[in-house]
Amino acid sequence: MAAQFDDSSWPIVVVTTPKYVMLPDEHSEYLDRLSSYHERGQFFGFVFDVRLSPAPPAEQRRQLAERIDRDAATFGRRAPVALVVASAVQSGVIKVIQWMLREPHPVHLFTTVEAARAWLITNWAIKPTGSATESRRPAPP
Repeated sequence: MAAQFDDSSWPIVVVTTPKYVMLPDEHSEYLDRLSSYHERGQFFGFVFDVRLSPAPPAEQRRQLAERIDRDAATFGRRAPVALVVASAVQSGVIKVIQWMLREPHPVHLFTTVEAARAWLITNWAIKPTGSATESRRPAPP
């Protein structure tokens, strides 16, 4: 299973990472897909379900941190991130990635996708539209 992306509740994007370490080309496509959500021009939030995923290698952690910083510089904002984890090791990997970022990134850890979604809705006022088609419309100027 490659990473799965669910934007049917835009502006919440749920990403489920695979049960294996992504190959370099696959990881590059994954990063491009993550960046593409910023191009919609709307404020949104990510839920990453990494519970079944192994820790990414150091090079992929570096690439992810660089992409987060690049997207923030390009699009002028950071998307809040709710991470669903299953272990202390996964929490530790997330802290390592955050240490590599140039600026703080709004991240919170959870044990369920439901709690992660609720955090985005409650703390960031991100209201799902329930329609991926509607969400692709650019934000008004």
